[in-house]
Amino acid sequence: MLSKAEKIARANFLQRKMTRYFVVLDVDRDGHIEAEDFDKVAQRLAGVRGLSLHSPQYNALYDQVMFEWQTLSGYCDDDTDQEISLDEWFAHREDIMNGVADETGIVLDENRLKAERGQRLMALMDNDGDGVISEADFIGYFSGFHLPEDLARRTFQRIDTDQQGQLDLNTVSDLYHQFIHSITPEEPGNWLFGPF
Repeated sequence: MLSKAEKIARANFLQRKMTRYFVVLDVDRDGHIEAEDFDKVAQRLAGVRGLSLHSPQYNALYDQVMFEWQTLSGYCDDDTDQEISLDEWFAHREDIMNGVADETGIVLDENRLKAERGQRLMALMDNDGDGVISEADFIGYFSGFHLPEDLARRTFQRIDTDQQGQLDLNTVSDLYHQFIHSITPEEPGNWLFGPF
């Protein structure tokens, strides 16, 4: 059984990670996550991939990014004001961390939830479509969120634990799962979105 101090330390660790994730998704840094943030991510990722606006590839990427917004807003935007506040975010993240539901509010078994999250994240990160995430892919993904290249490089080096220079689907799924659930600072997934 955890002591009161251990419970507080665990809660603080998880809160710092979830705050970091909120800040990453709040691309315009206005204190709310909105559709416009995801629109900017889609445009920047399209630029990284060299996609022409309104091409079929751009439209597919845009739909994929906006699906993430629709999923989050449908679950988190309690007051339906088309933005997610930090309070709404934490209300939602508590459910996710506790395994109550996925981003759509549907309760899924742990393995299915982990696989679905990993596949969606992998699709957004894999800029060249080769089925693995290279350092260049990861830098491109970070740039979609207006995060600096040097931070992306340092983060990739930290999460690429086998130093192979690439991450496969299972690894990405594990990293995201660790980010959401881990209370062990040494686990690499805690650093998936940079330092917190």
